Amino acid sequence: MSSLPTCIGHRLLMNISNTMFFGYRALSTSTIANTLKPAAKYSSSDDMMDKEDGTKQLKYATVFNNRNPRNLELMALAPKARGYGTNPIRQDYYHKAYLEISNWHISAYVCHRDGHRVASASTKEFPIARHLYKTSDVAAAENIGRVLAQRCHAAGIERLIVDRILTKQRSKKTVAFIRAFRRNGILLNEPRQNYKIIQ
Repeated sequence: MSSLPTCIGHRLLMNISNTMFFGYRALSTSTIANTLKPAAKYSSSDDMMDKEDGTKQLKYATVFNNRNPRNLELMALAPKARGYGTNPIRQDYYHKAYLEISNWHISAYVCHRDGHRVASASTKEFPIARHLYKTSDVAAAENIGRVLAQRCHAAGIERLIVDRILTKQRSKKTVAFIRAFRRNGILLNEPRQNYKIIQ
């Protein structure tokens, strides 16, 4: 019988004869030992480099491939359009919430700085409208804020800014909408951009 590694998962294989059946194919124990071998390549001498003091250290990758496109936004390193402080429409954000109130419906959505909508909620959606007494009152605005906050959490958005027009309007609907955002764990400010690390 060929030698097998003596880790816990392979001890059961020691008592079995040279030929084993896995599914419909017969494999010898040497084949199993080669395929189920612990990952010894990570500790081999090829992956070790000598330090100046004579000790050995694992090699590390010199190139880092970031597969999360929002990583720089979460660390507040992604560039924002600075604009001017006197601009009526604020441009220095990653995500921004908008609220549209009409005579019949209330709609809200969150836009990325690129312009595409990340999440939206409206009383035009039947699953939301069927639970409301009226689709354009204060309770509807609060529930739209609640639903949009849940959808933002599902999309991975924890912080955003609210349109400046909404913060200046002090109607009951906008106050209820913003309060629902805060109660459901969405922070209505974004981290300040860290300019020191950006080159």
